[in-house]
Amino acid sequence: MMSPYTSQAVDAVMAAETSVGLALGALLWFRKLTPRVATLLFGAAIALAVVAPVSGEFLTGIGLTIQAGHTKRVLKIAAGCATLAALLTRREWFTLFALAGEGALWKITDYIQDSDGELAAAYLAFFGLLLGIHWRTLAPTPAPAPSTSASASGRRWGPSVDDAAAFAIATTAGMVVCRGLMYAGTDSADEWGYTFQAALFAKLHAYGTVPPCVDAFENYWVFEHLGRRFAQYTPGWPMFMAPFVAARAAWMAGPVSFGILVAGVVRLTRRAAAGFTAGTAGPSESEVRVASRFAAIALLLSATLLINAGSRFPHLFEMGMFVWAIEALFTIASRELPRREQVRWGALLGLCSSAMLSARPGDGATLGVGLFLYFVYALVRRRIGWRAVAAAAVPFAIVSGVTLVILRLQLGKWFTTGYSLAPEIRAWAAPAFSVPKPNQFKWAIQLATGSYCWWPCSPAVGLVGIAALRGRAQRLAFVLFFSLVPLNTLYVMAEFGRGWDWGYGPRYELPFTIGMAIGTGVAFARVWTHAKANASDPLKFAAASSFAIIVVAVALGVVRIAPLLYPYAHTDIRNHNDLPRALEIAQLHHAIVVAEPNVSNSPLDLTENLPVDLYPDQDVLMVNNHDPGTVQCLREHFPGRVMYRAYSGDPARLVPLR
Repeated sequence: MMSPYTSQAVDAVMAAETSVGLALGALLWFRKLTPRVATLLFGAAIALAVVAPVSGEFLTGIGLTIQAGHTKRVLKIAAGCATLAALLTRREWFTLFALAGEGALWKITDYIQDSDGELAAAYLAFFGLLLGIHWRTLAPTPAPAPSTSASASGRRWGPSVDDAAAFAIATTAGMVVCRGLMYAGTDSADEWGYTFQAALFAKLHAYGTVPPCVDAFENYWVFEHLGRRFAQYTPGWPMFMAPFVAARAAWMAGPVSFGILVAGVVRLTRRAAAGFTAGTAGPSESEVRVASRFAAIALLLSATLLINAGSRFPHLFEMGMFVWAIEALFTIASRELPRREQVRWGALLGLCSSAMLSARPGDGATLGVGLFLYFVYALVRRRIGWRAVAAAAVPFAIVSGVTLVILRLQLGKWFTTGYSLAPEIRAWAAPAFSVPKPNQFKWAIQLATGSYCWWPCSPAVGLVGIAALRGRAQRLAFVLFFSLVPLNTLYVMAEFGRGWDWGYGPRYELPFTIGMAIGTGVAFARVWTHAKANASDPLKFAAASSFAIIVVAVALGVVRIAPLLYPYAHTDIRNHNDLPRALEIAQLHHAIVVAEPNVSNSPLDLTENLPVDLYPDQDVLMVNNHDPGTVQCLREHFPGRVMYRAYSGDPARLVPLR
């Protein structure tokens, strides 16, 4: 799949942004600005930002003439409405943020080119941030008394059951997508590279030997070096995949990592929702728990997250390790934590932190900035005991050491990775970094694409909840900010992918959905809690009507976006798997299939073979026909196998090779 990951990008953007606008409008209606005209102005700002990308086409359609830069002017008017609304409230911090934000947005709007959708999404995100700051400026409201029907239900199960349920539901959802949408297969040589490396680890090998007729087995990201054969990728994710490969269920690694991620987000959202200002009553237990459930729902309904959950890419695993590292760090920073818990959670922190670095070194290093800063802060404040530090150091050292040894065995030298070989083998894969041009930022900060790929995880709605955090929950915003900003800076500067992108949605920026889901859960739970309160609650009517709009917004977005993304992904994956589908139908045994170049997207994507030396009894070996001597070489070295030639088709057409 190529960005924008759908054949109807404008429809997808507007479907998502309409839902974002409805949700923001509902949150504004729940806690209105004063005076009333300020609410009307802020609502107008949201509406203008939603319609800005298509307003020019509409006005032209009814016979009006518009000038160049129309969308930018509409967005600037929207920002002006929001700032005027803030001025009318006479709330100092709210007004200062509005003025500073509008000034920055005007500069950005003049600089960025050919990115109307991204700019509109950025304005909506800014309005979401302002709404969250507005909530912060209001006096904390005590938890409302529950209604009779709500209190009668009582506590049915504890938070630990919520965590287990989140893991089970998310894993199941990933399995359904993987089997139903993606044929439990792969859509690139990247995914197969991870599978190949996991197959080596499943046999307790760091690398395999070079097979005979090696050119026939050439794969994009499986390299031959010093007589050794291994994938270019670092060991973290393949090590996690290895048990699934050993169980002949490699496709299960993605769904399980999705379950780990969602369960971790559920726990972090409870921490976020439980925050309160000193001297005020905290939120109710029901609000805290329902926030975590809304966060889980936001993740479970996101198209890109579900598609990645069915893939063999490591991004959800990386996110899961990051989330659980935050949870472990906050746990060991709790005062008077029992010794056993210090050791247990300290070990989890070390394990997750090292797994992040081992799976995706760039992501792990940048995401680790926020973790490291808070760890140092808590250590200086003597909130973390020596037992927790020692417990964290042990698994960190073990995983890091194993990773370094594996890389040393593969490459013959220390402190380098398989990525270092890529420029020599694939010249176009050489990494390069630079500041994007004004029309390239839409590839580096994919707000418009992300708006429909991630919904109902949304920067705009998520920022409402994150900006409204109180008390100790604010440390979560600190860690997320100082982790995600370095991560995004890395991908802003990277030239790879500018002007195009391949994959299951904007997956490099997926860690942002963690904060989006948590903030969405916190914001929606606050509305839900007041909607379910007794009739005496002054916010009950506004909350009830707001929540109804939120439900409509979420459902409308999901229903409208799904047919624009899932069939597109399904078709792309189906086309890529025309040969594997043919092999599954034919049920071949002890065979070699020689694929013609037109069978799939690229010949080097076709060779999905496990290490031949370690798995000699594979039913089918898929090979390329690089030169006239390939077939003869294969006959000589694999004499007992029946040979077929594969031609393009749906599925591919197999013809016995005589």
